Amino acid sequence: YHCPGYAITHGNTPALVRFKPLPGEFALPGDQESQWGPATLEFVRRHKIKNVFLVCLWTSYPIDGEEIPETLKALQQAGADCWIMAPLPQPPLDIRRAALLADRGVIASPSPLPPEAVAYNQTLFQKRVSKCRPGSYHLIDPLTILRDPGSGAFPYFYRGKLLYHDTCHLSVEGNLRL
Repeated sequence: YHCPGYAITHGNTPALVRFKPLPGEFALPGDQESQWGPATLEFVRRHKIKNVFLVCLWTSYPIDGEEIPETLKALQQAGADCWIMAPLPQPPLDIRRAALLADRGVIASPSPLPPEAVAYNQTLFQKRVSKCRPGSYHLIDPLTILRDPGSGAFPYFYRGKLLYHDTCHLSVEGNLRL
């Protein structure tokens, strides 16, 4: 695609204004956590970034509903167009291990996730973005892009290649497909 850009990421710390992360082994140390969102916003302002993609495991964070709309408003005031990626369906198994075992013939290939298995994440995500002003962001929904059009199931493989890197992240193939 040859699209230059920046990736501002840190585990357990989405770049949201007013976000108060949970302590954990992957979280930023001390008061750096509370400065992550404002520092990201300042970076967007300073570099005049026009498109910002907010991607995280939305269902894993204690977000009260105000952080996302406040972040969108601040990014738009900085001149950015905002995109939010809805959550990926999370496999109920170690998908890489299952794929390896299936490839060796030890187990059957994992069945795709049925539509009802993804309902919880989608409902919680909708609750998290419900306070956002309509039209304040563009939605990227992996379900509509990656699901099987015939069955509605969410596959783990596409053309024989694994779409997931682990239970929360897409593989290179999955990202290219998305």
